[in-house]
Amino acid sequence: MALPIGEPLSKSAEVRLELFFDNWKKKKLIHTASLQTYKLLAELTAVSTGTVIDLGSGFASVVMHEFNPNDCKVVSVSTSKAELDKVANFIDFEEELISWKVFKDKMYMDATLIFFNIGTPAARLNYFPSVFKKYLTHTGVGIVFNDMHKPTLLVGLQSGLKGFSHKGHDIRGLTEDEYGRYCLMVEGV
Repeated sequence: MALPIGEPLSKSAEVRLELFFDNWKKKKLIHTASLQTYKLLAELTAVSTGTVIDLGSGFASVVMHEFNPNDCKVVSVSTSKAELDKVANFIDFEEELISWKVFKDKMYMDATLIFFNIGTPAARLNYFPSVFKKYLTHTGVGIVFNDMHKPTLLVGLQSGLKGFSHKGHDIRGLTEDEYGRYCLMVEGV
């Protein structure tokens, strides 16, 4: 997946995203990524042509659903039914809302974008092998990893990527927020 540099969200789309984000926060629904990250996910979803997957089922699912001009299938995955219900109750979500147990046994051959934010950062390390084996062996699948400011997660990601053919994209400057949180992106080659 080529990064949509030079194809930023329109001003009206950016305002719409900020309104969704503020409404999500007002309802006291958890968000674990920065507004900058959600903006990039909206831009990446806008240029995606295959299935887009939110591993973590949260506001990213809303973004992928709402900023989806190519009508890509959106899959929202969580280890928690309560998190899946939050997404379903926030928007009219007619896409796939599935548990990790179901997801790990499925394969979306047309996946083009995955936002990797499932579970706690410490638990997330356990999900890397399954996702890497399925999706880094396919060209063009972009995986955006949240919480790379956490040293244990960053080291675990670097270790987990060994042996997989991939290309890294430097998106720190596009996703870093005032708390120092940022994302990294890899693409299967």
